[in-house]
Amino acid sequence: MASDKQLRDWVSDKLMSIQGFSTSVLVHYVIGLAKDSSSAGDLVGKLVEYGFSSSAETSSFAADIYAKVPRKGRGVSNYQKQEREAAKLVKKQSTYKLLADEDDDEVDNHTASSASASSKSRKHFRRKAQDQDDGKDDDETTAHVSERSVRRRTEEVDDEDGDDTLDEEQEILRDQQERAQLEKNMRERDAVHTRKLMERQLSKEEQEELTRRSQALDKNDTSDLRNFSRQAYLQKRRDKKIDEIRDEILDHEYIFQDVKLTPAEENDFRYKKKIYDLVKEHVESADDVAEYKMPEAYDMGEGVNQEKRFSVAMQRYKILRAKIK
Repeated sequence: MASDKQLRDWVSDKLMSIQGFSTSVLVHYVIGLAKDSSSAGDLVGKLVEYGFSSSAETSSFAADIYAKVPRKGRGVSNYQKQEREAAKLVKKQSTYKLLADEDDDEVDNHTASSASASSKSRKHFRRKAQDQDDGKDDDETTAHVSERSVRRRTEEVDDEDGDDTLDEEQEILRDQQERAQLEKNMRERDAVHTRKLMERQLSKEEQEELTRRSQALDKNDTSDLRNFSRQAYLQKRRDKKIDEIRDEILDHEYIFQDVKLTPAEENDFRYKKKIYDLVKEHVESADDVAEYKMPEAYDMGEGVNQEKRFSVAMQRYKILRAKIK
């Protein structure tokens, strides 16, 4: 006979082949049907009633599991044993016949033999009764042992089912924890990216560029986008050229600070420096126009720059004076 685990695995495989599915409850139920069935044909009928198809495969499965499932032999009940013993005794007594004899001696002898036979018969009955009592005790002991073994097998099956259920619950709990951790990590990562985007501040030029591009896209006009792109390119090129002239002037002052230059070199250096000052002044003035600045309070506090205070008036005065001349 195969072990319980091997039998359950075999039944599970057969159920998958026949029915297309298998569960631990169905496996135990089919094994219980096989144990309770009196024959393979009886088991086939029970399986068909349960929902199995009435096919040769089902009959073969019923015959195989009926042969594999262990079952205890059906013992003879005490009542049946007593009936059998009584029948044997009656049959044995029927073999004895009393012989009639005219002689008193023979009658006496027969009486004595009958008395001895009856005493032997009583002894035989006592011995039979004692044997029956012993057999009854043995049957009760066997019944208790069988009950304990059945209870033990039932507890083992319940333990196995409990272990399977516990494993499934632990697996479900582990899946829920992993899913919650994954969702938490995704929320934290999204929050970090969102915080980075919110923390980054666009410069004024970038904001203007985005505004121009959005307006051009709203109008569906690519020519404006080209103009904006060209303006951005020219502005970057202008800044680059200004930086180049500044670096050139700084290098010239550092390298030729103790060297006497020719008049042509001095004129060229002064020309570059003047160009740099004019361009820088123009860029700064353009920036001043583009932005609003709070007026300075010249009448409050110390260290007021009077030239800067009256620079606009002096410039207008010079312009008017030049026109008069």
